[in-house]
Amino acid sequence: MTVAAAGVRECKEETGLDIEIVGLVGVFSTPDHVIVYMKGSEVDEVRQPINVCLWAHVVGGEIRPEPAEAQEVRWVAAEKLAGYGIHPAIRLRIDCGLAGGSPHIG
Repeated sequence: MTVAAAGVRECKEETGLDIEIVGLVGVFSTPDHVIVYMKGSEVDEVRQPINVCLWAHVVGGEIRPEPAEAQEVRWVAAEKLAGYGIHPAIRLRIDCGLAGGSPHIG
């Protein structure tokens, strides 16, 4: 499966939206962004993700969260993002996407 096809699939799974990939925002690997998955009170898995973030246009579907993937899905205006508790690693991805320009590599 291509990166673009995976992006289309993941967007559909998590948001209900059908998208067309139109570009690359960047590749992000933030060493201090570590995700710990628990199984009860025990650590099950620890990951340091590497994310490929893509530009896309919505071409169909309806906004609906998939309970196993996302609790809520909604559009948020860029000027209102400061009111959300967004992890700095995720905020970097959003900011790079909003800024446009050359893809981020880091």
